[in-house]
Amino acid sequence: MKRTTLFLLTAMMTANSLIAQTATSMDTTSVLNPTVYLDSIAQGYGTADKTVISLEDDPLSGRVRSRFTIVPFEAEQPERLNALSSLIAKANQAFGSHMHGCYSFGSIKEGSPHESYVTYIGDTKADKLTILEKEETVNLTFMERKDSDDPTLRWFYGIKWKKATGGSICGTVYIILSKRPDLVTDANELTQAAQRTTVHPATMIGEDIKASLDDTTKEKIIMLERLLSRYEEELRRLRNEREFARNSNSITLVNSITSQMEDLMKKRRETLDMLHKIVIRASAKN
Repeated sequence: MKRTTLFLLTAMMTANSLIAQTATSMDTTSVLNPTVYLDSIAQGYGTADKTVISLEDDPLSGRVRSRFTIVPFEAEQPERLNALSSLIAKANQAFGSHMHGCYSFGSIKEGSPHESYVTYIGDTKADKLTILEKEETVNLTFMERKDSDDPTLRWFYGIKWKKATGGSICGTVYIILSKRPDLVTDANELTQAAQRTTVHPATMIGEDIKASLDDTTKEKIIMLERLLSRYEEELRRLRNEREFARNSNSITLVNSITSQMEDLMKKRRETLDMLHKIVIRASAKN
């Protein structure tokens, strides 16, 4: 029996809860765990109004397909500068101690020549994030590890920082879970694959089972299919509106649209559950 393939959608989560979840993806009992220090830097020095957090899941299985947390941070006061400098130094040391357990590791010191560094945050090459511009003069340390639960996914942990004018320190923490870069494909290839494999929930019922369904059950299936179709159309519209809001740097509008999408995704999951129950009952009778 074929499974339904659904488009994945992005939903926002609170910074502290998502950072706490990402920190558990590695052994947090070690004092030399990079995520411990990244978590402390993000929570203690992060700029909340500039933080970007996203979660993309499969509404059918509930499994997370990608998530990313991008937290700009800064400190100016002497006492905070000293504490932040210490955390960054410990994070950098922790990255070095874990580099042998990674399949990708990199470290760039401020002032050294480098190229732009880009990583992927989704299923296609169009879903990319520039971590470091070629002309940036900063420090950057990062590593990538395969996800222990799903080997097709990988965790990216990174921190970049520099001393700004006046002695202040500013930078960004990156925590990303997404498809391994070597498995990322072109957007058009993914679309073509989806068109070949996507199956509507109703088509999971064999023709022999369909013939045995009573009119009331058939009407329920048709109604639920139409409802799912409307949800998909509305989600596509909201996704386009949110992208426009992001390009306009309207964080408040982005959050408002995301909240609407979360409500709609919940309704879609409930509708899918109802449809699946009908399918299971129909299959059991035959």
